[in-house]
Amino acid sequence: MRIIIASTYEQISEEINQLLKAQTPLLFCQKGTPHSSVTITRIDNSQEKPILILTKQSEFRLTEPEGFIFYKHPNKLNRCFKADEIREHKNLLAISFPAELIEIQRRKFSRMPTAGNSRATFAVEGKQRMHHCILKDVSLEGAKMRGNFGTVQQGQILKPFTMILGMRHSDLEETVPVTAASVAWVEITNDSEGFIGVHFKKGTVDQGLLQHYIKMRLLEGR
Repeated sequence: MRIIIASTYEQISEEINQLLKAQTPLLFCQKGTPHSSVTITRIDNSQEKPILILTKQSEFRLTEPEGFIFYKHPNKLNRCFKADEIREHKNLLAISFPAELIEIQRRKFSRMPTAGNSRATFAVEGKQRMHHCILKDVSLEGAKMRGNFGTVQQGQILKPFTMILGMRHSDLEETVPVTAASVAWVEITNDSEGFIGVHFKKGTVDQGLLQHYIKMRLLEGR
């Protein structure tokens, strides 16, 4: 799960300056190339927009003008930011100042792809419109859905929320009500459809029903 932890210049600058002061090793990642180590050399404010200057810790060549940079503070989760508009000069890289910092949270429970006509219905708390969507996968802590979600936003509470979980090789369905689910992320793929991920807070869903369904799906071979 990815959580945005900073999105303002002030917040991001504070984090970047910590990385600069500590000379924290950063992992530079691009498609089709081995991950490479870099460090932050300075923030260049001489241009219209601030630029990060990075120093390569080993020789490598760019394959495209963008990538991702991952790092980790002691006793904290992995974090990352997107590296856009990369320019290269000898052992240096210049990238646009990050627009946001993301923290990558590990999943306690693996996802199980749903089968059959698995679906979900919900309303955003405080609103009357009922949403009907396709349930793509489920775990003991959340679910992923596809549909037309209108103005559903990250952080909103979905209440009521009901899942109908189907099987691949039978017509059996398991109805699992959820007291409330929070929207963890939203991804819009086009004007009419997208994906959302939801998180079940402790005590909001019957874990026994979910565990039974996941075990049955494992027996089906996913």
